[in-house]
Amino acid sequence: MNKLESKKFRDAFVASNARRGIAYQLRAMRGNRTQGQIGKLAGKPQNVISRLENPRYGKANIQTLIELASVYDVALLVKFVPFGRLIAETEDLSQNALVPLSFDAEMALKRAVKSGDIQTPRSFTFWGSTSDDWRSVTRDEVNPPSNVTDTGTKWEKVDG
Repeated sequence: MNKLESKKFRDAFVASNARRGIAYQLRAMRGNRTQGQIGKLAGKPQNVISRLENPRYGKANIQTLIELASVYDVALLVKFVPFGRLIAETEDLSQNALVPLSFDAEMALKRAVKSGDIQTPRSFTFWGSTSDDWRSVTRDEVNPPSNVTDTGTKWEKVDG
């Protein structure tokens, strides 16, 4: 029997994935910054950020998530979906899947696509726009921020 045929399993699956998904995504978006640093930006104490990053906590409220979306300059989408979409969303829990592009990175991507600077998707590494670490992405995901240069295979941070 398919586990999803059980209403009890489906309910537990939804609850577990909502709790864990938010916690894991918040932790991934934080990058190398501390919980205290994010808390300061959000106007929240460090222990609030710690609780939100705990996959067992599960009591995040929409207002707090809206405030954190502002800190990371990303959108927040709260939406009811079919189970097939939920399953598809939970199949890739990589850093790239969990960390959305900031508004600036998304706009840079749109400008690059429009100008023809991005012609073929390929993998490369870039300096994260919301954290102090490198992450691998595909060329069709982002255009380099102003402090990096495209070497053809990876983007390197430019001093200054």
